[in-house]
Amino acid sequence: MPTAPSDVLHGTDFARFIVEVADAEQVPRRALLGLGYAESGWRSDARRPSNPAQDALQWPDVSGGGFQQTVAFSDELQARGLGWETYPGAEVTEEILRRYYDPAHATRVAARKLRALLERPDVNGDHLQALYRYNKPNGVPTAHAQQNYQTGLQMADDFLVNLETAAHEEHAMPEETLIDLWQAVRSDIPFDQGLGIVQYWKQHWKELGSPVGPERKGPDGNIYQAFARGILRWGAGGPVML
Repeated sequence: MPTAPSDVLHGTDFARFIVEVADAEQVPRRALLGLGYAESGWRSDARRPSNPAQDALQWPDVSGGGFQQTVAFSDELQARGLGWETYPGAEVTEEILRRYYDPAHATRVAARKLRALLERPDVNGDHLQALYRYNKPNGVPTAHAQQNYQTGLQMADDFLVNLETAAHEEHAMPEETLIDLWQAVRSDIPFDQGLGIVQYWKQHWKELGSPVGPERKGPDGNIYQAFARGILRWGAGGPVML
């Protein structure tokens, strides 16, 4: 199962992670990507309402994370024996929202819900209808919401085309070319493909550039490596570009 860093994920970084979870959970990449874009614009720290002071007034429409899971209908609230009808207070609300700010948890929950929606007889595997049902399980979304989900699927299609193109280009690129780029600044740093940090760099070399120093262990126990365009931190939660 893919893991995500505890930090927030935005844009294509979040989209790439969504693809990994979709594959692991065996749901269509396009549908899960489209759902994430429609709900948050691929932002794992999205929140509605943006001002927590409005939560009590807006309840039960209080949600957060990359897929805008609603606190009122979450498993976490039900596990406390609380009903959706009554606002549970700021402390409980924020505690549950923190679970859904975690990209790994939010994306897995969304993937499993999406799988169930796709299997509904009235959906029959249709991606757009599944997204509509995510919004209104037994009703019709507003025209604005419908357009939002259509836009989400279009963004998913565009992202997947670019992803496949990049994968093809990387596959076609001679391995020696990547080694040349890796060692362009420091020829003494080995291109060790047994290292997770090297495998991650192969997917993100355009953003990171060549390494300018070796791996170094930080006082926090994480591994750090400096690159021409930034620093990569590798810890228990996975890689994060700083």
